[in-house]
Amino acid sequence: MYLLDAPDGGRLLVTSASDLNLAAECEFGFARTADVRFGRIEAVDDVLDAMGERTIVMGNAHEARLIEHYRGQGSLVEIERAGRNVESLLAAQAATLEALHARTDMVVQATFFDPAHGPDLAPGVGLAFIGYADFLEHRGDGVYRVLDSKLARRAKVTALMQLAAYAEQLERLGVPVDPETGLILGDDSLSIHRLDDISPVHRRQRDRMHALLRDRATATEAVAWRASGLAHCGKCAWCADAIARHDDVWQTYGLRGSQWQKLAEAGITTMSDLVGHSGAVAGIPQRTLDALRAQAALQVRAAAGDPAPPVELVD
Repeated sequence: MYLLDAPDGGRLLVTSASDLNLAAECEFGFARTADVRFGRIEAVDDVLDAMGERTIVMGNAHEARLIEHYRGQGSLVEIERAGRNVESLLAAQAATLEALHARTDMVVQATFFDPAHGPDLAPGVGLAFIGYADFLEHRGDGVYRVLDSKLARRAKVTALMQLAAYAEQLERLGVPVDPETGLILGDDSLSIHRLDDISPVHRRQRDRMHALLRDRATATEAVAWRASGLAHCGKCAWCADAIARHDDVWQTYGLRGSQWQKLAEAGITTMSDLVGHSGAVAGIPQRTLDALRAQAALQVRAAAGDPAPPVELVD
């Protein structure tokens, strides 16, 4: 997600299929990312660990291996990645269309750029979409199937929504789309799915994301931690930062997201709240609540500088 200068003098907020995935995984984190783009707050550090770095390297190698395979199967056109300006993005899309109209067997990194992806988010702020499809496979008679390479061993909903987003862009450009789409998984198997099954989920999530963006575009301050109506994942960099800043009860080892919500409904939002609570909480069995309370108490003691790892003998 980034801002571009629009030809009419305004600005375009450019979103991608990756943003769609981010919004699906954590609405709070997505809203905070939008606040960064609108200049309300600074971004938090999101350091990629060694496993994440290795996954990226292996994913790139997987895609490169597939490109070489398809290069030996027929005609192949690889679209050069465009710069971040409207002219370059439209030129890359035009190159993609040229390859598709020529009925190229495989188009790699097909570029889609829709500068009018929906109603304006706010006065002077339009909404655009950018997408880079891994593979577009010609199925005959000008019909193309959207394929994406994923290192995973099974299909995930977020990856399928990405395919639906690219299929929608092909339809926007007037290119016939195969009713089936596929993920080329890490073990080289092909996971085939019907667009009719995926597209409604994609549209629903896209509309939800656009609603979040309209809210952020017209807001006067950054979205608050525990903002009502937003899903919180508790794991992303934005959630981790807010959890630490607010001494949030989510720090309790073993606490689940559903329990976090039930505790909040009982007025328990911090570690201290949980340690000091002696009653019941609707929706959480008393034995489970007692275990969470004991765990929180041990963590509070450890954070206070207890020289030895605090332990409570239960049995």
